[in-house]
Amino acid sequence: ASHQAIEDIAIFRSLPNMEVIVPSDAHQAELALDYALTRKNPVYIRLNRNAMPDIDTDRDTFMAGKAIKMREGKDITIAANGITASYAMEAAEALSKEGIEAEVFSVPFIKPLDAESLFASAEKTGRLLTVEEHLLAGGFASSLAEVAFKRGLNAKVDNIAFEDKFGETGPYIDLLAKYGISKENIVERAKALLAEAGYKPGELTVELVAATDDPYKTIAPIIQANLKEIGINVTIKSMDQATLKVEC
Repeated sequence: ASHQAIEDIAIFRSLPNMEVIVPSDAHQAELALDYALTRKNPVYIRLNRNAMPDIDTDRDTFMAGKAIKMREGKDITIAANGITASYAMEAAEALSKEGIEAEVFSVPFIKPLDAESLFASAEKTGRLLTVEEHLLAGGFASSLAEVAFKRGLNAKVDNIAFEDKFGETGPYIDLLAKYGISKENIVERAKALLAEAGYKPGELTVELVAATDDPYKTIAPIIQANLKEIGINVTIKSMDQATLKVEC
């Protein structure tokens, strides 16, 4: 389709001294303009004509060019920008209902890129899924890969983007879904990435039994508190046994 720009980020981020920003909502678009006005070099701001859900963005974090953490998680990191950031949040909520906790970032700055925040999260969760409304070649995922080649990244990675093809004419949201940019596909790809490492969400039940009731009454709350600190929820059923519910 002649009126679609799905290669623009690749073009503009290749230009020397050019900065590239892809806001994820109207507030970020305003902040992007404020930021651009402080720069002496050119800044490309990619805007979406469709309305996008609001994202809670700290002005100082944005003006520093940092990735914006939208949600805490421990199982997978999802990084997105533009309209895909709201899809990522919707997918994270859906995954949470299945016991999978995703850490989600809005990444408005493609150049300069705050790769370190994303890589730190990915190495914590062990998995990184990027989502962008752009060709895979030369876009957001490519910019992360360029940094990863030098730095290294100890995490499994997958990318959702337009493959090596032109877009079509049609309703905007329907076209995004056709090319895999949707809440449903993000959920599917996140689960597939998790499955590669043998991840299976569920519960592990362990029974702990003490010789007598009294010492166990003392030990059980300590076990419960210590495990909670590392994200393991424990429910004490009685004073002679405990059920450990582990979200893995």
